[in-house]
Amino acid sequence: MSLLPILYDILMFQEIVMYQIISSSFQSNDCLLDARLYLPESNQKLPIIIMAHGFGARMDFGLHPFADVFANMGFAVLMFDYRGFGKSKGSQQQLVYHKYHIEDYHSAIHYVKTTPNIDGAKIVLWGTSYSGGHVLTVASQDTTIAGVIAHVPFVDGIATAFHLPIKNIIIGMYSGVRDMVTHIVNSKPYTIPIVSPPDSFAAMNTADSYQGYMNLVPAEVTDENWCPARVCLTLPLYRPTTYVKKIMCPVCIIAAEYDSLIPLSAVKKAAGNIKNIDFHILPCGHFEPYTGTMFEKSITIQKRFLERLL
Repeated sequence: MSLLPILYDILMFQEIVMYQIISSSFQSNDCLLDARLYLPESNQKLPIIIMAHGFGARMDFGLHPFADVFANMGFAVLMFDYRGFGKSKGSQQQLVYHKYHIEDYHSAIHYVKTTPNIDGAKIVLWGTSYSGGHVLTVASQDTTIAGVIAHVPFVDGIATAFHLPIKNIIIGMYSGVRDMVTHIVNSKPYTIPIVSPPDSFAAMNTADSYQGYMNLVPAEVTDENWCPARVCLTLPLYRPTTYVKKIMCPVCIIAAEYDSLIPLSAVKKAAGNIKNIDFHILPCGHFEPYTGTMFEKSITIQKRFLERLL
């Protein structure tokens, strides 16, 4: 690990809480994943929150404000990029594939359990949008998890697919098959945009998607709005809602009432099947809880959940 030249002094409860952001990495199925470890100063082992981003996104796309609050509360935070994204290694660049993402979350759990100063019995999983489904799935598979925060979560690929215009479904299926054939023939992907305005096809092209997504992307990132099109074939088959009954730990779900990408009815159904659920609906669209007033409302809910949890 190499220490980044960043040290935050945060005034909280009239005390100075200091934490470091440490550049880190860990192995996941022979891929070295890029990560950042937020470590508050403490003489005791720290509870930890494991975070990764949603569909096609990297950890520097607006996740720091959440991690900053959690570190301010005294939680360590491990934030990472999936294989093939950002600086993480991987044989297929920017492949959005839930099975790989879930494996990477499991690898992150193993990593923090072997990290000094971390309490391996107090691991909280955090996910947003697509990764909101990942953390629900992982928690259903790992009974050692202490809690889950699923922020505007993807819960049901079938429900999401039927939420889209039929034109998008047809173009998506065609693009996915073309990508699979191209990949087999010459190992090169056929790609689609991750996000676009409604007048052109992309994985996300609802009215608020382009501006909402791009507001999270750093100005220096200009060439990563693409992913292999086979995600159009795998996404409808991914249904975290079918696993949630197996989750044993407390879960906080924050849904968006006017979500253009994820049907609220599907999120309500998933939440209703979780034994220990703290469910909230914010009066906003999918991208609003990352910034501004809705971020403040969302992070307040998350802080209260974490305070009760640990």
